[in-house]
Amino acid sequence: MLSFLIPVVQLFQVVIAAVASVVFLVFAGITLGASVVGLTIATPLFVIFSPILVPATITTTLLVVGVVGTAALGVAAIALILWLLKHRIGVKPTNNPAPEEAPTKADKPAGDKPSGAPGDNAGGAPGDKAGGASGDKPAGASGDKPGEAPEDKPGEAPGDKPGDKPGGASGDKPGGAPGDKQPACKG
Repeated sequence: MLSFLIPVVQLFQVVIAAVASVVFLVFAGITLGASVVGLTIATPLFVIFSPILVPATITTTLLVVGVVGTAALGVAAIALILWLLKHRIGVKPTNNPAPEEAPTKADKPAGDKPSGAPGDNAGGAPGDKAGGASGDKPAGASGDKPGEAPEDKPGEAPGDKPGDKPGGASGDKPGGAPGDKQPACKG
């Protein structure tokens, strides 16, 4: 609608930038001239007072470097401590969402964990027997007491329960996710 104003605004921007550049160059020239005059006047004073000024300059420089270094290390230490506390408590930044490709908790089946983790018995939750369903005991169903034989319910054949399969859970995956097949062992 008002697109015809774009070239006019751009022209004003160029003119303002040119004027500002000239002004800054004038200020730079004035500053350089004042520095030369000031140094010409101050040189004899520096020569006269050099036995005092040189040690004072060195002392002041060391003091400033020490204070700035201490402040920087202190700020870094406090920032690290705060980060560690937030990380330990589990505070997540609200303005930093996860990438769209990142897996969520909803994508993983319950009870799955990466294989090879400490205490891992071929997948499954800690305490699971290798190849068994979650909660399996060596004797069979999860309700069995140690030393008792598993009881079959009426109407069930002794292999109908998911935990009674020789390979483990329903689906034969070590972690027990249904639908995942485990490759046959060649032994």
